[in-house]
Amino acid sequence: MRKSPKRPDHALNPQTQTEMTQCAADAYKAADKVLNQVYQQLVAKLDDEEKAQLKEAQTAWLKYRDTNCDFVADQYKGGTMRPDDLCGLPGRCNEEAHQLS
Repeated sequence: MRKSPKRPDHALNPQTQTEMTQCAADAYKAADKVLNQVYQQLVAKLDDEEKAQLKEAQTAWLKYRDTNCDFVADQYKGGTMRPDDLCGLPGRCNEEAHQLS
């Protein structure tokens, strides 16, 4: 089982809106890095046809992920919570990485 990325200290107990927003951004970057590493490991094992299939599937998943996150985050449109709601993205990236591995 793949470990979740380690979160920076300020993400453990964010106190300000800036820290919460930074927490969300840091968690997303860490999870996206893991997803990309797993993707590259998988690609290395595939033949050309399988690589094309994987690329098509991942392109569709990324479009779904981004569109869905925008929809959910738009509940907070114009508010300070909108960027923080995107904090759910790391979990989605980690789930996808687990499925790929």
